[in-house]
Amino acid sequence: MRVGLKEREDPIPLCYCFGFDEADMREEIARMGASAIPQKISAMVKQGLSACEARNPSGACCLGEVTKTVTRLTRSSLLNDQVGDSARRAESPKRSKNRSSENES
Repeated sequence: MRVGLKEREDPIPLCYCFGFDEADMREEIARMGASAIPQKISAMVKQGLSACEARNPSGACCLGEVTKTVTRLTRSSLLNDQVGDSARRAESPKRSKNRSSENES
């Protein structure tokens, strides 16, 4: 069994009851800008569908770790977006300059 806290390569398991892993969160954050996985897990736990004591190697509910992971991945995504925006802004004047040079020819 792969233990999420020890893994560094996908799939990195996060929720052993419902099968969510870190890649699921990254994809959802990239697509939607946020992840609803913690809310999904919470709803299923409230319905009594979890078996954390038996399925999770730690014997505890994963929600705390899931929430931390969503926060980390969301911050990382936001930082990557900001870096990308900065790079595009820095590149933009060069494009304009090159286009005006081409128009003068």
